[in-house]
Amino acid sequence: ALVAFGATLPYPLVRSWDDGRFLLDDELVQSPSGAALWSILSEPHFEAYHPLHLLSYWIDVPWLGPVGWAVRTTNLLLFMGAGWAVLAWLRALGVPRWASLLGTLLFVVHPVQVELVVWGTGRKDILAAIFSLSAWTAHLSSRGPWDRDAWIARALFVLACLSKTSAVP
Repeated sequence: ALVAFGATLPYPLVRSWDDGRFLLDDELVQSPSGAALWSILSEPHFEAYHPLHLLSYWIDVPWLGPVGWAVRTTNLLLFMGAGWAVLAWLRALGVPRWASLLGTLLFVVHPVQVELVVWGTGRKDILAAIFSLSAWTAHLSSRGPWDRDAWIARALFVLACLSKTSAVP
């Protein structure tokens, strides 16, 4: 992931895409406050309710500014976590180690992933992927509907849905 996407880190955010409205112009993510937190958690923003996506920008935007290198570095680190989640999911499915590694590598360097890492607001997809894949992994570890892993899977699924509404299906 670092080799594939590291060269994109110094470029600016793209105002004409959602980076402008989600990062460059949004006071909620630029200025952490109790009022901003309440607003993010209590109401939809940008035609959807995905509070974890907006809260995730508090990792970097308020402290370093809505700048491309900071947002992309965080996206890249989170995307590397998504790669680990893919690997864990494939192993939980019983896929042999070599095939799991190959599948993870293909997931990480596939050209379709450029949008997730390079587009500042692609973070919602990364978060949804991490939580969805982790939910599947926990579900596969579950021995019944009421055990600990089943409840962890449900909680992770809710987190995926709170990251991006398209995680629901």
